[in-house]
This record gives sequence, C-alpha cells and structure tokens, in this order.
Amino acid sequence: MTTRGLLFAGLASLAFIGVVASVLPLLRYGAAGRAPVLAVDIADLAPGQFRVVDRAADRLYVLRPAADALIVLWVPLRDGAVVLPDPRWDGSSTQLCRDFGPDRRGRELPAGAAFACRDTPVPAVQPHWDTDGHYRDDSAVRLDAIPAPHYTRMNSAILVRLPRPLP
Repeated sequence: MTTRGLLFAGLASLAFIGVVASVLPLLRYGAAGRAPVLAVDIADLAPGQFRVVDRAADRLYVLRPAADALIVLWVPLRDGAVVLPDPRWDGSSTQLCRDFGPDRRGRELPAGAAFACRDTPVPAVQPHWDTDGHYRDDSAVRLDAIPAPHYTRMNSAILVRLPRPLP
C-alpha cells in the first residue's frame, strides 16, 4: 500500500472513530444528549387525583389538581425507598423513606395535601412539600423543592423528560 493509501486509511479510521464517539451519548441519553423520555398515560386521571410511576432508580408523581392543570414531580429511589434531600434531591443522602408521597385518600388528593415521609417509626424531622413541590417548613434547615421535570402533553398522555440517571 502506498503512503497516500495509508494516509487515507488512517484519516478514514479517525473520522469513523469520531462519528462513533459523537453518537454514543445520543444512544445512551436520547436525542441531542438529553435524558430519556418516558410516556405516561393520563387518560383516566381525573381532576383531584394523582398517579405514581415507579421505575428502578426513580419515581414520578403525576398530579392533576384541576381539569387543565398537571404537575409532574421526580424523586430518586434506592432499594425501593425515596432518597430524601440533604439538602438536594441528588440521591446522595443516607436518609431513606419507604412511605413517601402526598396526603391521600386512595388516588384522591385532599385540599391542602402535602408530600411527606410517613414511615413508622416517625422520623425525628418531618419535612413537608406542597403539591407544587415547594418546601414548606419554617425550620432553619432549607431543603430543595422536589424536582419537576419538563413534560409535553399529548392528548391522553404526557412525555416526561427524565433527569439523567444518578451515579
């Protein structure tokens, strides 16, 4: 093979490696390197109700406080329990909660419902978040709001752009 042929083969190989390296993040996280998208059916979610979508490493709460309103909140899981913030919802806390969620009657959200940990025995500190995900305790400790991922509504479903998987 001539020098020109070797040079061409080397450049072609480098170009191929560059293309593969640039496509790998897209395959892992979806288009444009973004996090994956999850479709959630909301056809039977009436106003005043909510739905919980559990996955291996996280949980979504889809709340429908009114006919034309939706709230989507995301929390990390570890061994099936919600990883409470310390003070961020980044999954690094050692505080776990097996029974976390909004006040409820079945799938119904009562007025003034709040997210909290309801484990027994009751945790010494019981932080609360409103159904918009905002921290609502007046203690000296400030905790982050429950993350609200971006979503797109499409008729009877929503497409939720999930946060990137936690390490």
